[in-house]
Amino acid sequence: MIRAKCKRRAVALFSLVVWVTLSATSPTLAQTVVGRSVVDGQKVELLSDKTWRLTDPDSAVAACDSLPLGVSFCAGTDWKPTTPPSNEIAAQYRFDDRNYAQMILEAVGTQDGMSTEFMRKAMINNAASVAGLREQDVAILDVRDVTLGDLPGEMVVYQLGLEGVDVVFLNTIVVLPQRTFQLMTFAVGKQKTPEMERLHVDFLSRVKIE
Repeated sequence: MIRAKCKRRAVALFSLVVWVTLSATSPTLAQTVVGRSVVDGQKVELLSDKTWRLTDPDSAVAACDSLPLGVSFCAGTDWKPTTPPSNEIAAQYRFDDRNYAQMILEAVGTQDGMSTEFMRKAMINNAASVAGLREQDVAILDVRDVTLGDLPGEMVVYQLGLEGVDVVFLNTIVVLPQRTFQLMTFAVGKQKTPEMERLHVDFLSRVKIE
């Protein structure tokens, strides 16, 4: 059941990536102010999507999105939230016309038999399936151990063509006892560039996990 579940979610993700990549001009998620409050002396607005933002534009403190499973993301003015086209995606962001990010947050972990190796293999297998390739035809550009705060993880960088568009994916996987996170940035291109890696590191630096 766990393997089937992961496969369905990976397929949904890569179908989704095609939509996002080919819709670079998609509008940002509409947000409506539903209330106002004061937090640590700062005036904030409460938004309809259950996030909040500071009303003082000169404040150095960025508004943060509260996401499922104890995750928050402080986008600042750089990463713009966009509407996730599937319930499988907990959050989706746009940096510019070429660079995007998504989060998949699941309430399963090592206690359920999950591992970074399993997630990596499922991810590559389904990427190949969606692109109509053999698994060995997915170009793995890099695999390395990383940390997210003090949490160990693995970053997998790979490239493939989706509907005629070349896309490079940088996906950091973090597997905890009862939670698994995929924190992905992706960009139009054939090779990983220093800018892609810089943006991935920047994206991760804004993620906070309880």
